[in-house]
Amino acid sequence: MKRCLSVVLYLIFSAAAYSYGITDKNRQANALLEEMRASYKIYEDSADILLKSKDLDKQKYEIIISSAINGINNKYTQIIEIDPLCAEAYIIQAKANMSSQTIGKAVSVLNEATNKGIENYDVYILKAKIYNNFFPLPLPVFYELALENAQKALSINPDDYEANRQITLAYMKAQNRDKAFENLNKTIDKFPNHCQDYYDRAYMYANIDKFKDYNKALSDINKAISLSKTQVFNYYMLRHRINDALKNYDAVIDDFNAMQKLDKTPNAALFNKALYLASLDRNEEAIRAYTEFINLEPNNEKAYVNRAISYRKAGKLPEAIDDYNKTIELNPKDPYVYSNLGYAYSLQGKYEEALKCYEKGKKITPQSYNYLNEITTYIKMSDFKNALASLKRYYERGKAEAKKTGKPQSILKRIYDEWQQTLTQYPEDKNAVNIQKELTKFAIADASQNNK
Repeated sequence: MKRCLSVVLYLIFSAAAYSYGITDKNRQANALLEEMRASYKIYEDSADILLKSKDLDKQKYEIIISSAINGINNKYTQIIEIDPLCAEAYIIQAKANMSSQTIGKAVSVLNEATNKGIENYDVYILKAKIYNNFFPLPLPVFYELALENAQKALSINPDDYEANRQITLAYMKAQNRDKAFENLNKTIDKFPNHCQDYYDRAYMYANIDKFKDYNKALSDINKAISLSKTQVFNYYMLRHRINDALKNYDAVIDDFNAMQKLDKTPNAALFNKALYLASLDRNEEAIRAYTEFINLEPNNEKAYVNRAISYRKAGKLPEAIDDYNKTIELNPKDPYVYSNLGYAYSLQGKYEEALKCYEKGKKITPQSYNYLNEITTYIKMSDFKNALASLKRYYERGKAEAKKTGKPQSILKRIYDEWQQTLTQYPEDKNAVNIQKELTKFAIADASQNNK
């Protein structure tokens, strides 16, 4: 009897000791996990300060970050020795690896967790995000793995938005547009308050022929903008293209104004707005936009030459000529500007000045526009002899180029087509018609020579 009692007591104390050992290990693991969380919080806060602040001791914060990462690594090793199924330890370690740009290590850590049988939503969703967003090479296998892990996360939490989002991203990046579009629709129906999904669907409506519907695209991008807690440059960038397709031109200008406020380089948005106004032949508005830009960047030659074109189209030739001359002052090696300046002089009837400009342009590089403008100026002067001589020089240059490149037909055809386009400016001018006849003779003669 005494012996039985001793055995029972031994078993009870052994079990209690074993239980105490487990509890003690749990306490150790939990304490280490708390320290690991604290180290990661220090890392996040310091990295955020380093990113946002300019006037600080960078070396000091880099030392703090390095120390925090080392702390995370050490605690991770200790925790896994005690509790190899601690999912949160794997997650924190993987996030630390991601933050220090060691993506491969992050994936290895998370794979170790799933290989040990850990079925955890956060593990799977983090793997999906890494495969979708953090590998430098856009390989299909990464998107297949992203899809697989996002689907596993969704099976654990069927009502989760982020898993659905990662599934859509995986389909989009794998160019599986039908599946991406289908999943977007399902996600928006179930989670109607996420701006990025509306943006993605608007992009598909605007850019993919199978789904193209600019009105639906506009509806979705407006919804995305209304839901966004912060104004997003890319949203307005897409909306301006959609509005342009719908010919909502004033709305496009409003979008450019919004982009100008949001862009990190607002001058670029202002310049693009000016270009757009010019493309609509809203030249007075374009001039104002270019002027605003020039006030910000007074040595930008492109702004002057583009404002000059708008001045010319608005009939303000003296202002156009001033801007062309300013462009030449900034860049005297641009043959295009001499051609434009010559054309402006020709519109004023200053043909000799125009011809001098074309000649300067040809000396820099014998581009076609200087020859064509020269020919048309001679036509305006009723100087058929020099017009024809200029055409012959241009044509001979084209033949030399053709011989050099071995592409005679394409180059000579280009010259012929360029003149055909120029001819439309002078449909009833006898000199222009005669030039056309001469050019046709050249082309026929060359064709005969090439066929021998």
